[in-house]
Amino acid sequence: MVRNSVQALEARVAAAQATGDAATIEGLQLQLAEAQARHAGWKEENVRRRHNYLPLAIELLKILAEKGQLTTMLEEAKPRWEEKAKRLMEQRAQKKKEAAQG
Repeated sequence: MVRNSVQALEARVAAAQATGDAATIEGLQLQLAEAQARHAGWKEENVRRRHNYLPLAIELLKILAEKGQLTTMLEEAKPRWEEKAKRLMEQRAQKKKEAAQG
C-alpha cells in the first residue's frame, strides 16, 4: 500500500512524540498542516474539475440572448478573437520556420 505525504507525516509525528523531541514534533506538525492544506486544495480542485458547467453556460447564453446583449458582446469580442487567431498563426509559422532551419 502506498502512503501519501499526510499519512507519512502523521507516522513521523507519532514517532517523534514517542521520543519526546519537542523541536522535531513542532516542525513535523507544521509540515503536516501544510500537507493537509495542500490535500484539501486538491480535493476542492477535483470537485470543480468534475462538475458539469455546461447547463450554467447555456442558461447564461439564453439570458443574454433574451436581453439582447449576446449579439453585442459577440461583436465586441470578434476583433479580439481575430487578433488572437492572427498571433497564433504567426507563432505557428515561426515555429515551423525555426524547425526547418534547425
